[in-house]
Amino acid sequence: MSIDFKISKDGNILFSRFKGILADHTLADYAHRLFHEGYLANHQRELVDGSLITNVTLTQAGSKHLENLARNNLELLTNYRVAMLASSDLVFGMFRMWEMKIDDIGYELKVFRHREEAMTWLLRPFPAPSNQP
Repeated sequence: MSIDFKISKDGNILFSRFKGILADHTLADYAHRLFHEGYLANHQRELVDGSLITNVTLTQAGSKHLENLARNNLELLTNYRVAMLASSDLVFGMFRMWEMKIDDIGYELKVFRHREEAMTWLLRPFPAPSNQP
């Protein structure tokens, strides 16, 4: 499995592309790179492209580890939006389970099958900040 990161020309979107078998160590590497190499600090939007994932061998422990990392880095996920792109039913289902699991973490995430739809959703404006006390 490899993970490629690319930043859009305007610098507003982080593109993450997964290729091969998605396993626990892949997610750990992905999270480390996001949280500790500064990718999240400079971007508010990310497109996770899972269209080249060939198989998924994640364990419950691996998923829980990623969830804990997200919860421990909430300040980096504030006003963060992630569109996840899946072409296979297996990857789509796995991404949807993650979408439901992180619903209460505080960042926006939605799963798509079509890149155009994902980009439209990803690029929509963020809501205005609430002035509520």
